[in-house]
This record gives sequence, structure tokens and C-alpha cells, in this order.
Amino acid sequence: MNRAHSKGILQLAVALALAAGVSPRAYAWDSFGHMAVAYLAYQKLTPQAQKRANDLIKLNPKFSEWSGSVPANASPADKSMMIFMLAATWPRQPGPHGQ
Repeated sequence: MNRAHSKGILQLAVALALAAGVSPRAYAWDSFGHMAVAYLAYQKLTPQAQKRANDLIKLNPKFSEWSGSVPANASPADKSMMIFMLAATWPRQPGPHGQ
């Protein structure tokens, strides 16, 4: 097993352990769990796939809300990643397009 693969497995294990340990019900994902998985997934996307995902997220009606939640001093790359993470919680949010 190469070093990069081992690191990826370790990151996933840590994220899952944190999500299961923080959540009162390990079988129920909350927004934190969705964002943790989105963070790991975003790291695995190619730059082209990240750009495509970012372009699609901009079409979501909640995009301006998510953009406003990101720290103003974050780098453009970090802003995109944080918005991706917030977008992962969208299906759990109440409203006509969420839960």
C-alpha cells in the first residue's frame, strides 16, 4: 500500500470516527457528517471536477447564503471548498428543495 493511499484511508477513518463520536446517534448523519465527507471528497476531485462542481453549486438558490457564511479573508480555493461543504448539507435543510 503506498503512502498516499494510507493517508487517505487514515483521513477517512478519522472523519468517520469523529462523525460517529460526536453524533448522539451514529446511524443518523447530521450536517457535520455531511460536511466532513464533502471535505474528503473535494480533496479527491481533480481540478476540472472541482471547477465543474463549483459551477453547478453556483446554480443553487442557496449559493448566496452559503457564500455569505464563508470568512471574507479565506483564499478563493478555500472559499470554494467551504461552499462545497455547506452545499453538502442542503438536502437536510428545511424548505421546498430540502427535507
